[in-house]
Amino acid sequence: MSVDIPDTIAVIIPDSQPTLTRSSSRGNRYKNGITMVVLFFINLLNYMDRFSIAGVLKSIENDFHISDTKSGLLQTVFVCSYMALAPLFGYLGDRYSRKALIIAGVTFWSVTTLAGSFVPNDLFVVFLILRGLVGIGEASYSCVAPTIIADMYKHDMRTLMLAIFNIAIPLGGSVNDFNLSIISNRLLCSGLGYIV
Repeated sequence: MSVDIPDTIAVIIPDSQPTLTRSSSRGNRYKNGITMVVLFFINLLNYMDRFSIAGVLKSIENDFHISDTKSGLLQTVFVCSYMALAPLFGYLGDRYSRKALIIAGVTFWSVTTLAGSFVPNDLFVVFLILRGLVGIGEASYSCVAPTIIADMYKHDMRTLMLAIFNIAIPLGGSVNDFNLSIISNRLLCSGLGYIV
């Protein structure tokens, strides 16, 4: 059974002229730019924090009196919690407020990072748990932020903005190394010894 299709098909042309879309308005471009700057700096801090453990690992081993094997657990626990919960946050980011997820995740990540700074030397397990919780906070941010950027920008501009966002990965590691070298040199020169 075949269906006959006529040679000419009517094309409907809309009567109205195209209007300015939200993404091209001046106020929205300003808002997108501010959002992009905030997301970039959070990503920069994210990778500075992620690489900081490697820079001070010897000091952590000395302070907590742990072996290389136990110190290796710090990154393992972080990566495992990050990988386990990243798909969950990707799912939640498609269904709930991305802004709320990022705020909650960054707050959680910041609180657990700060709490890790005050763990007594005899409670390595607590420090290990806090490092795992940091992975949860980072997973919430890292999964959701690129989708916000993808929603704000289209075509080539999206590619450029995602590239700028991801430049924070090597830049965060470099800034962290630079900061650690300055801190360690100042502590060494001040007579406190090599702490960092």
